[in-house]
Amino acid sequence: MPYSPWAVTVHASGGGEMMKMAVATLEGTTTKVLAVTVPTSFDEKTCEEVYTCLPKEQVLKLAAIAYRAGVHGFVCSPLEVKELKKLYPDKIFVTPGVRSPGADHGDQQRVDTPKGAMDEGANKIVMGRQILDAPDPVAEAKRVLKDELLIA
Repeated sequence: MPYSPWAVTVHASGGGEMMKMAVATLEGTTTKVLAVTVPTSFDEKTCEEVYTCLPKEQVLKLAAIAYRAGVHGFVCSPLEVKELKKLYPDKIFVTPGVRSPGADHGDQQRVDTPKGAMDEGANKIVMGRQILDAPDPVAEAKRVLKDELLIA
């Protein structure tokens, strides 16, 4: 792949065989396969409706399936990353649903701050709308890095 992405995501709800195929397809490349667990837009009620259990329980189930399939990491809310990191310390953890203190959560239900997500074990955070919708997205990204994550 001349322009390999650093990672691709697959929904863990697609099952172990699908994830194994994704991992096998990208074997020999630098691209990582990350399994999406329960979307951060799901609150407890939505998770019960879709999966018939609470988010944490479903995240743990899906992560176990994804781990057995050989994925390189997980996409999970900041609220589940700490527990998953204990179970799978060698994996990559990407957390969407990250917002600055006081920022609008939009449709995101299971959220934390950038510092909170990193402190819980996230390797990478996703702050899409807060950054992209800012009047100056570059300035907002720099502000978060400097003021909230204390990265110069």
